[in-house]
Amino acid sequence: GVVTLVKRTDTSVQVQLKNCMLTPSQINQQTPVKCSGVLVTIQNTDCMPGDRVEVTGKVKNFSVMRNPGEFDQKTYYQTLKIVFRCQAQSLIIKSHTSNEIVKALQTLKEKLDGTYDAVCEEKDAGIYKSIVLGEKEDLDQEIKNLYQESGIAHLLSISGLHVAIIGLAFYKFIRRRGLSFAEAAVLGTGLILLYGIMTGNGVSTIRAIVMFVAAMGADVCGRAYDIRSAMALAAILLLVDSPALLKNCGFLLSFGAVFAIVEVAPCVDSLICTDRKKISKRLKITRSKKEKVQLYIRIVAVTFWKLINVSLAINLVTFPVLLYFYYELPLYSVFLNIIVIPLMSLVMISAILCGVTGMYTLRAGLMAAGMGHYILQFYEFLCRSTQKLPFAQIIIGRPSSQSIFLYYLLLFLFCVVQKKVSLKIQKEEETCQDVFQKSKGRKRAFTGILLPMALLVLVLPQKIHPQLQIAMIDVGQGDSVLIRTPSDVTILSDCGSTDIKGLTRYRVIPYLKSQGISSLDYIMVSHTDADHINGIEELLTDSQGIEIHNLLLPNISERDDAYHKLEELAEERNILVSYITAGDQLTVGKLHLDFLHPYPDVSYSSKNASSTVAMLTYGNFSMLFTGDLEAEGEARIIADGRLKDIDVLKTAHHGSANSTMMNFLEIVKPETALISAGINNQYGHPSQELVNRLDQIGADVYLTAQKGCITLYTDGSSLRNETYIVN
Repeated sequence: GVVTLVKRTDTSVQVQLKNCMLTPSQINQQTPVKCSGVLVTIQNTDCMPGDRVEVTGKVKNFSVMRNPGEFDQKTYYQTLKIVFRCQAQSLIIKSHTSNEIVKALQTLKEKLDGTYDAVCEEKDAGIYKSIVLGEKEDLDQEIKNLYQESGIAHLLSISGLHVAIIGLAFYKFIRRRGLSFAEAAVLGTGLILLYGIMTGNGVSTIRAIVMFVAAMGADVCGRAYDIRSAMALAAILLLVDSPALLKNCGFLLSFGAVFAIVEVAPCVDSLICTDRKKISKRLKITRSKKEKVQLYIRIVAVTFWKLINVSLAINLVTFPVLLYFYYELPLYSVFLNIIVIPLMSLVMISAILCGVTGMYTLRAGLMAAGMGHYILQFYEFLCRSTQKLPFAQIIIGRPSSQSIFLYYLLLFLFCVVQKKVSLKIQKEEETCQDVFQKSKGRKRAFTGILLPMALLVLVLPQKIHPQLQIAMIDVGQGDSVLIRTPSDVTILSDCGSTDIKGLTRYRVIPYLKSQGISSLDYIMVSHTDADHINGIEELLTDSQGIEIHNLLLPNISERDDAYHKLEELAEERNILVSYITAGDQLTVGKLHLDFLHPYPDVSYSSKNASSTVAMLTYGNFSMLFTGDLEAEGEARIIADGRLKDIDVLKTAHHGSANSTMMNFLEIVKPETALISAGINNQYGHPSQELVNRLDQIGADVYLTAQKGCITLYTDGSSLRNETYIVN
């Protein structure tokens, strides 16, 4: 294929190819297959955009979502017209690009990249590379998360602001040197197009470039620049090339922000009287001290309103998009953006000067980077300060498509009605000198009611769940089950995996947030094997906004280092630790958890043998949680005589042949059995012997490796199940 983009990291190089021909290595399958794009990962390569290369390696599909809330890797790359990924064994350059401009741009990009590394602190270098070069691979993860949680992550992408700074500054500079409109526009447009090529032509960059070119064209032709037409032209060009961009978060946010500035901000602005000239005129002629005070207060309020209305409008338009992709609302982002956006021009100028001058002398680059460094430190201070405030992040969950449609319908009605009301008010104000006229205030207030109505439509449905929900989260080779009551009490039973890296960050926490869950009332530990607790350790170390109230540990005498580490982490975060013993009970409304195991006075031969076993009952519904209990422990529980018929079994030990024996199954007689195991795991879970035993007992078997996340819904009498992956 043809190289379109090269991204280098500390450990590998990512190469994007287009117009690919795939030839299978099997002798009987030599027919090439056309493909629009492949993402290649290789240890090292000297290729650059425009080169035609031949890659040998294993081609795979992108991973599909296995749980609600996960990053949809497959859909994201489809929007970029990339179909497969490939771990390359070799990459041979068949022909170098003949485009000297592309070569020069790639060389310049690599020099700037190296300059930022040599001149700047690591955090600053990552941000500068992101905003100037479009390279996010070196972004400090902590800073990236901090900006995301604070609602200013858009600053880390190349946008219209960057294009305006580079393009307009250059355009005005050469105009002042005596060039005509046409000559300056051609050179300015050429510079911006080259900048887009160098940075990889991301969605927001292309949108900004098209709108910039339209503005230059209007200037040259002596015509008025229509931002709506320019925005529409950019959207059409992008969607014709890739219709799947309608599912791309960057596309939706980029165009949503421009639409908000053009259409929604004027309507939000007109909610209150913002005619400062009229207020100032009235201030000069009035002799009433009381009215003067009122007018001064009005001027302050109008000034503040002018500052926040654009930021508020952008948030109103992009709010559903942010919830759909990120599930939470940074409450103070409206006010943060008022401060950080104007300063971003200075950061961009500092970054550009640092890169350009630093290529010639590191001392000059260091001086140029100073202004940006202190502003970025100020950004970090603001973000960390707001994160300490109450309700800094409000976890709402992913809204339904119906809620999003209704929200935008109400926002559309608000704009339509507000424009009509504003025109009528404007006519009244032409003949009225009273800036506090009550009838106009009532008209504005009535229209503004539509905005809270829209927000309620988007938010309230996420908090309504009238049934008990039990979700076996797909964590690969491990265990994690979430119980959620109608009163919003949450219990997480185990959380661990041996084959999924970053389990909580990329699977469990996104799942919780997508469901609108902001706290875990209880975390219940069956035993301390890594595939049951390493995710709990991650949660106790960094819960990413999820509050944790109680930790339930098995009350056993054999307590290893992992057990003590959980206790220490819980103590550091002031989480109450309780110890589970057979005979204990946890009751939450109609929900009862009866603990059948372990016994504190028994010496267990292994961690599995000491597993917590809990019987859940909710009305007439029952479910048994068994951890990794094996035959020895099952025999002890059977002898205790507390087992009974159940509806659902959380099958022990991922479906091991040494667990869930026939004498055990003949007592519990589950109608449904859930098994958590990784795809093609090395242990062969679930074993065929176990599956045969479940078939004999008549249980319907659901496996996370096949179905992804498995969710049960019950009102205490009926039972419904949903699988995230439908075969």
